[in-house]
Amino acid sequence: MAILDELLQRFLTKTEGRPVQVDPVIGAMLNKLLNTDNSGWAIYDRELRFLYISGQDLVIRGVREPPERFIGMSMSQFLADYMWHTDWKKIEDDGAYLVARVKRSKACLTTLNHLPNGSQYLSTAIPFLDNDGEVLFIITIVHNLIDIKQYHDETEQFLKNIHAENLINPFSIPASRQTREMTDLNRKVSMISDTDVTVLITGESGTGKTVMANYIHSVSPRQDKPFVHINCSSIPESLIESELFGYENGSFSGAKPGGKIGLIEAANEGTIFLDEIGDMPLTMQTKLLVFLQENYFYKLGGTKRVKADVRVIAATNANLQEKIKSRQFREDLFYRLNIMPIEIPPLRKRQREILTLASTFLEKYNKKYKKTRFFAFTAQYPFLMYKWPGNIRELQHHIERLVITAESDQISSEMVYQDILTNCGHSQLTEETNSPGQSAPNSMKEALGNYEREFLLSCVGQFSSNRQIAKVLGISHTSVANKLRQYNINPQWKKKEKAGGPAAK
Repeated sequence: MAILDELLQRFLTKTEGRPVQVDPVIGAMLNKLLNTDNSGWAIYDRELRFLYISGQDLVIRGVREPPERFIGMSMSQFLADYMWHTDWKKIEDDGAYLVARVKRSKACLTTLNHLPNGSQYLSTAIPFLDNDGEVLFIITIVHNLIDIKQYHDETEQFLKNIHAENLINPFSIPASRQTREMTDLNRKVSMISDTDVTVLITGESGTGKTVMANYIHSVSPRQDKPFVHINCSSIPESLIESELFGYENGSFSGAKPGGKIGLIEAANEGTIFLDEIGDMPLTMQTKLLVFLQENYFYKLGGTKRVKADVRVIAATNANLQEKIKSRQFREDLFYRLNIMPIEIPPLRKRQREILTLASTFLEKYNKKYKKTRFFAFTAQYPFLMYKWPGNIRELQHHIERLVITAESDQISSEMVYQDILTNCGHSQLTEETNSPGQSAPNSMKEALGNYEREFLLSCVGQFSSNRQIAKVLGISHTSVANKLRQYNINPQWKKKEKAGGPAAK
């Protein structure tokens, strides 16, 4: 507060017999300190007249006038003309507005304000006193609540959707941070949530197919019934029929007395998840097809039909069309399973979600290992430049290692980089950062500089202004501009501005 006090004293200078003067240099400094896309500020003299008001302050209050118009105007007049549409004298006599209350109490106060359009903003007023304890001037800082509410709502929904087994639900990423592919996928799952349609989930290893299957079951009418997960690649071929369909007493040597029910029967009225369906033996594929078509099966060694009411979800990371061509997978079974296909895109195509997932895993492992780790801002660059061939599973293991092995609470970009070099695919890391003919980086600092430059290049290709990039990265647009100058990046929209064209907003 002492530093702010000194800045404001220098901002408002007055010589004997002359009016208050505003120092433009200090004003620019205070604008950087107090003015953002979501907040603005103003200063009032002891008579509660405007000495200064920022443009963003007026925008948040819903006033579309230049700031210069209000210098010297009383706050009561401003409220009467632009906010409350009431006689200014009545407002002044009432004295219930924020800065008037602060002048009387000489204490910092905060109020919640409502605009006619439904928007809300917080207004905090801070009094600055002279040596005699009298109010010298008052500064107010207003903050738009729209983004705070949106963030709160998204975060609340995000926390509700975390999977019960602490796996990250592909649909739990807040909508504003999802890629278009995941948004479309979310929409498709919502459409089938109240049905029993058979689903075939495809995608690379580690993309979250198992979590997706769990999620589909959890939002289906069968959510309170069993969910049985069968990994078709982990059961020996000689045992898969008895595991799926069960067996009768004395069916084979070593069988349990009295027989055994199979996993399909155990899932009755619920969901059966056939994971790695592409690895199921051909002989078993035939029997599975009969069950899917007729809804009954025979236990091993039995002659009695057994009916089971189950919803089927299958998943594979294999190319089933190629397996059909090589006669490793039945074409009729493929069409029976592929009623509702869902393909989960790899993590490298979901860049907007990487940092959110990384933060979620960080929170999970901080809690598990009783740590307080946090990411340095520059740590995002190696996260975003690495291709993550192992997808979400690889990212999860990477974060767990960092939480355990970090020597300080701050996880730096160097730590992330080093762990990827040591434990992940080195070629996946350097391939994107080295252009053709460019040698590998000589130092970690140079490599990180390459990541930062390539990341900024990808941003200027996706967005059309510094402000848009700043909003995504959570930094000021001035910082973005400085970084672009540092790496000699000249976006197309800058060229248009120089040529006199319209700048993107």
